[in-house]
Amino acid sequence: MDPVVAKKENKKKDSAIDENDDERKETDMNEKEVEKEEEEGEDNGDDDNSANLTSEWRAGPTPEQNKEEAALEVVSDEAVEATVNHCSVVCGLHADGATVPMVKWAIANHKPFAIVPCCVFWKSVPGLNEAGVRTHEDLLGYLQSLRPPGEIMRKDLAFDGRNTVLWWKGPPQPRP
Repeated sequence: MDPVVAKKENKKKDSAIDENDDERKETDMNEKEVEKEEEEGEDNGDDDNSANLTSEWRAGPTPEQNKEEAALEVVSDEAVEATVNHCSVVCGLHADGATVPMVKWAIANHKPFAIVPCCVFWKSVPGLNEAGVRTHEDLLGYLQSLRPPGEIMRKDLAFDGRNTVLWWKGPPQPRP
C-alpha cells in the first residue's frame, strides 16, 4: 500500500476511535448526572416553579461539563416555554425561518423585540408567499406592517451584510 494512503487510513481509524471515546465519555457523564439527581432526590415534575426551571435550563455548564457539552444539552419543551413566557424582550440576529414567528409571537405576547432579519424563506414561512414577499426589502416591509405605521422602527447598523434592525418597544403604556 502507498505510504500516503496508509497514513490517511490510520488517521481515519484514529479519528473514529477518538469519536467513539468522546461518545462513551458523554454517555458516562449523562449517566453520572442522572445518578446524582436521583441521589439528591431532585423533582423533575411538570409544575411551573423556578427551582424546577433551573434544573432543566442552565445558564451555563455544570461543573462536570465544558461549554460545548452545555451548548448541546437538550431541554424540555416546558422549560423553554416557561423561559420564553417570562422573558422581557425577544432578540434575533439572522434568525432565518424563525424571524416571522418570533416577531408575531412577540407582538401577540406584548413583548418588545429587536431583530436583524437575514434570509427571506418566502416559500416555507406561512403567509410570506401570499403577501408577495420575495426580497429582503419585502420582508422588512412585511414585518413593519404587522403593527400600525411608525411603531416598528428600522435602522441600518454599522457592519457589512444584512444589517437592518427592526425593533418594537412593546404596546403603548397607559399614562397615569
